[in-house]
Amino acid sequence: MVVRMVEAWGYRTGSSDADATYRSVTYRRDGRCVTTHEPNGEGGGSYQTFGQATQPSVGRPMFGDWQEVIALAGISATSLNGATAADALPLGSGEPWRPKGPFAPGDLTKLFTNGAAVQVFEREAEIAVVAAGQLALPSGKLIVMDPGYLWPGDDSTPLDGQPVSVPPGTYPVDLAIADKTVAAARLTISERPVRRWEMALGPDQSLAELQDGHFAGFGVDTGTASFTDASVAYSLADAADEASASLDAYSAEVGEHAMVMWHSGFGDGAYPVWLGRDAAGDIAVVIADMLVVEGRDEFIGGP
Repeated sequence: MVVRMVEAWGYRTGSSDADATYRSVTYRRDGRCVTTHEPNGEGGGSYQTFGQATQPSVGRPMFGDWQEVIALAGISATSLNGATAADALPLGSGEPWRPKGPFAPGDLTKLFTNGAAVQVFEREAEIAVVAAGQLALPSGKLIVMDPGYLWPGDDSTPLDGQPVSVPPGTYPVDLAIADKTVAAARLTISERPVRRWEMALGPDQSLAELQDGHFAGFGVDTGTASFTDASVAYSLADAADEASASLDAYSAEVGEHAMVMWHSGFGDGAYPVWLGRDAAGDIAVVIADMLVVEGRDEFIGGP
């Protein structure tokens, strides 16, 4: 167990919430420690200090042995007086408790099932899967990104997208359409069944650093998203800009299978990318989720 962030509030006797002194300490994976002070509470000014610090950690505790864990955050607490597993509260009926964690996908298989019934902004809709073209990946370095972030003649700026490594080749791209909106784009690497899904992460990103319900994804500022190969992305800047400006259908191909772009759901924002891995752990499917259909509760029927 490790400490990711510690928050503390201090109050004067008889004071109001506005008099609270707030302090947080965030431990980063690179060893840096960021301390935030807000002397007058959340409504006042604040400042940050940066330094190096070893992230506090402790091994997995036995049941009832909480003192070492609590001490990680610099908090003292009354002992549980030797409580054992038998003293735990009985399980109740209904939905089981689940720990908080990063944003999780809904049923990605059903998301690409023709006729699946879903809810979009409390409206019922059916999924329609349409072909968007073929994508050539000569280097196998897939980039999921806003094609508007490519600047003509400027290949010195790092690609601002979500990188994924797959075997070089040419693969089909499909779109899931719900309520006349692109709900997701899928790149199929192989037909092997997906055994588990995971969030695509950049080289400096970690699931452990994501707050509850958050995700690492790619940004969109032009209303379009795309799959392309990192080795040819910069050469497509002008063609991608032209295609994006005149994109009337759901999607378009740019170049000779060099890029597939599509309307990014309801518009600009940040979107996660999901990797479907087969039994051997290899990537079989890559899905760019436009967050039109979110969570398991949004699927209400269908095939």
